[in-house]
Amino acid sequence: MFIEFWGETLHDPALAALNARSYTRARRLIGRVVAAGVAEGPFRRVDAGEAAAVILALLDGLSLQLTFDPGLMPTARAERVCEAALLAYLGPRRAPPRHGGAR
Repeated sequence: MFIEFWGETLHDPALAALNARSYTRARRLIGRVVAAGVAEGPFRRVDAGEAAAVILALLDGLSLQLTFDPGLMPTARAERVCEAALLAYLGPRRAPPRHGGAR
């Protein structure tokens, strides 16, 4: 259904404005969560607004893939994939592995 709505936004300025407001609100909400995570320590330092756009893009992209290919993965797997991607993006940076043995 949301794909049909997006298509309509291309031809209806009122729907386009509604969609833009909806995405702006979603990015702000996600951005606040990211900013809190950065401030409290579990997230690495990232630009909260940029991170919000990336997170929303991940969710939209995976939603589209699952819409067009429902057999791609079960919902529980999609949730785990999103969580892993978010942890890789926002989680603390890990030191690169050392090569060679200790002397």
